[in-house]
Amino acid sequence: MNIIVIDLEFTAVPSKFKEFRKTCHNETIEIGAVKLDETKQIVDRFDMYVKPLMATVSPEVQNLTGIVEADLAGAPSFEEAMDRFAAWMGEDEAEIYSWSTADFYQIKREAEAKGYENPALERMYASWHDLQAEYCRKIGFGQKLSLANALRSADIPFVGKEHSAADDAENTASIYLFMINDEAFKMKMQAVLELLAPSEPLTCSLGSFFPAELLKNDGEKAC
Repeated sequence: MNIIVIDLEFTAVPSKFKEFRKTCHNETIEIGAVKLDETKQIVDRFDMYVKPLMATVSPEVQNLTGIVEADLAGAPSFEEAMDRFAAWMGEDEAEIYSWSTADFYQIKREAEAKGYENPALERMYASWHDLQAEYCRKIGFGQKLSLANALRSADIPFVGKEHSAADDAENTASIYLFMINDEAFKMKMQAVLELLAPSEPLTCSLGSFFPAELLKNDGEKAC
């Protein structure tokens, strides 16, 4: 079974498009993903800009992602990009992971708003996992950690550029690989707990051990 780790970047649809916004408030502007095979090795990478139908790249999203309108000029539509992503994903059985549920709902709502259908969508929805929730639950942390802070908590260096969809997908995959390596996970996280609270088991809450600056801007996604 393959593991697909996906990340999206998106921008807000203007308020004048009232009918569309009843279903979806954003349009996707980049899809990034990595594929892990049965040996849990990254074997392929997907990275594609997506041209929105109604939205433009807001200054906030441009500052965050580095994506400008010129990058999207020749990009495929959401429907075309999702067809290509589904083809890249292939027919093999796969589990889908993302950091938070934001990307799951973005694909679901944008597909509905644009009348896009593909048999791969239902397979994706049925096998989707929120790695943010799973990681925070595993470390006994009651708040949502951003991807950057989750990597920091595990002492894993961030690779590439934040809010580049493919780079974020690869870094999310690093958290996944850390989580499934029980020996490495327990050794790393138990060391933190023994240093700060020797009498507590691994399942206790780590929230009080994180400095305030580490918790700033945590949440699902910034765009």
